[in-house]
Amino acid sequence: MSRYKVRNWSQYNRSLENRGSLTLWFSEDAIRKWSHPEKKGGVGAPFQYSDYAILCLMTLKVVYHLPYRQLCGFMFSLIRLMQLALNIPHFTTIATRAKGLGRAFKKLCPNRPKDLVFDSSGFKIYGEGEWTVKKHGQQKRRRWKKFHIGICPDTHQIVVAEVTDLEGTDCQIAPKMMRKAPRSVETIIGDGGYDTEGCYKAAYERDISLLVPPRKGAVLQKGRKAWLDERDDAICEVVNLGNDEGAFRLWKKLRGYHRRSLVETAFSRLKGCFGSKLFSKNVFCQEIELMIKAYCLNRMTDQGMPKGVMIY
Repeated sequence: MSRYKVRNWSQYNRSLENRGSLTLWFSEDAIRKWSHPEKKGGVGAPFQYSDYAILCLMTLKVVYHLPYRQLCGFMFSLIRLMQLALNIPHFTTIATRAKGLGRAFKKLCPNRPKDLVFDSSGFKIYGEGEWTVKKHGQQKRRRWKKFHIGICPDTHQIVVAEVTDLEGTDCQIAPKMMRKAPRSVETIIGDGGYDTEGCYKAAYERDISLLVPPRKGAVLQKGRKAWLDERDDAICEVVNLGNDEGAFRLWKKLRGYHRRSLVETAFSRLKGCFGSKLFSKNVFCQEIELMIKAYCLNRMTDQGMPKGVMIY
């Protein structure tokens, strides 16, 4: 039986300690840009605080799980201890300005990967907890937001992301994420939910190879549409391998499909660090909150990741 063994525990332990360091999240760069807001077009008074300051505050809120009022108290005590001449925005100002941070996440990751792995997961908006549901039954309709991400399997960083309602399916959102992906991307890996003509067509238009297992009983298109040729090739490969469960497992192994599990690990890391429930009630704030969590997770993975080998 194979076993995974981490070889860089010393470095990885230091990176885990750094994730909780205040100097990582409230850096010298944040202090320097605190009261230098960007020029705002249109009418109205200029902002007193920069977008960078609001992003810094929202980052601290997400990382340390602080409500808005406690966040203000935390920052006030922190700035006083550091003897800095900085003003703290009112908690209502932070909440209002957070809605306009969308442009800060046009590029979550500066890297230009060759491969991306797509998947999605739900984050609870409101509703009873699991214990209450198990004990008393579901009392009201539970609502979720769906977070679609594309990660680089080499660096484990989130490169593209989209937030939708629970009804937004993977195959509907995938073309939009492909358009947002860096031009360097050559291959996208996804589960069977991406095995649709729309996903293959979007990948074909972007000159991207789509690595998705064909569904059972999939029918060859025999060159009727150019963007489905790659799907036909996958179907033929599975058929030649035996067209059974063993053939699918072997095909996935030969094509390197096992890397898709890394996106599930990324979701586990995201929910483990920040929780699976959203604190925001406003729709725009919910989207920004998930984007900030993705941004923070990328900062955490930058500090270091486990490096290991398989022991057989």
